[in-house]
Amino acid sequence: MNQNQYLRMLILATGSLLWSDTLVHAEISMGGDTTDNTISVVYVRSTGEIALDAADKELTGIQILSAAEVFDGPGPPLNLDGLLDVNPIDDNRPDKIAKAVFGMTFGAISFGNVARPGLSESLLLADLTVTGTLFPSGRFGPDGVDLVFVPEPSSRVLLFSALLLVPWLVRLRCCGVEYRPPSTSC
Repeated sequence: MNQNQYLRMLILATGSLLWSDTLVHAEISMGGDTTDNTISVVYVRSTGEIALDAADKELTGIQILSAAEVFDGPGPPLNLDGLLDVNPIDDNRPDKIAKAVFGMTFGAISFGNVARPGLSESLLLADLTVTGTLFPSGRFGPDGVDLVFVPEPSSRVLLFSALLLVPWLVRLRCCGVEYRPPSTSC
């Protein structure tokens, strides 16, 4: 065991003894919004990005656990280079993202493309659990944590394209122009 690993284990053990009563499991709810007053885990389906919207709160630590080990995305991980941070890709921990700071706080932060792209909202809601500490109160609020699920842009583009075609089709019909598909006979 090298010196960094030993120091990390010592600090984690001390932290778990000192702050074990302040680590509160937060229930993840659906329908998150980054404009509300709730801490949000943000998942971008097309890239696998995991981010945290702290809702103007100051955090000293966050841990996101995945029973299905979904944190095996393409990377690269971001903002997980502290001594106590658990980087799911570099630390070979597809079940965990953790960030902890001492003497400082953090707010909104992106962890990069650390999750598998293309996951469903229902899978994430059933799979992820979050614990963390806030400054100065030490606890997440009773509102818990919500999930902001950002769908793939391709579904938005298809919907937008379909909506653009509706007025054109209505205009053709109103003007008496009848659409006839091309003949397939030779």
